[in-house]
Amino acid sequence: MASFAMTQSASAFAGRVQFAAPVKQTTSRAAMPAVAGKLAKAADFRGLSPEEIDKEVYTCKRALFDLRLKKAIRQDYKSSEFKVNKKKVAVLLTIKREKEIAEGITMRESRKMNKKASVRANAF
Repeated sequence: MASFAMTQSASAFAGRVQFAAPVKQTTSRAAMPAVAGKLAKAADFRGLSPEEIDKEVYTCKRALFDLRLKKAIRQDYKSSEFKVNKKKVAVLLTIKREKEIAEGITMRESRKMNKKASVRANAF
C-alpha cells in the first residue's frame, strides 16, 4: 500500500492537513515470497502414464478433502493450498484428456471407461 506524508501549508489553508504525493513502493514483486505450494506445470506431468495421472489426481483430491476438513474443524491450514491443488487436478485431467484425444478416444468412450474403472475400484 502506498503511504502518504502529512504536511501543513502556510497558505490560506493554514491549520488544515494536506497530503503529499504517495511514496513509491521500493520492493519489487520478485522479492516477495512465493505461494505456499508450487503451482503445477503441464510439462511436469506429460511423461506420466494414465494410471500415474489417476493416482496424482486422487492424492490431490484427497488433499482438498483434508483441507476442507481442517477448515470445518477450525484447525490451522494454508488457504492457498486450495488453489494449488485445484489447479493441479485441472492440469492433470487436461493432460489425461489430451492423451485420450491423441489415441482417438471420443468423450463418450472416455466417460464409459472412467465409469467402468470406478466400478472396478469400488468392487470388493
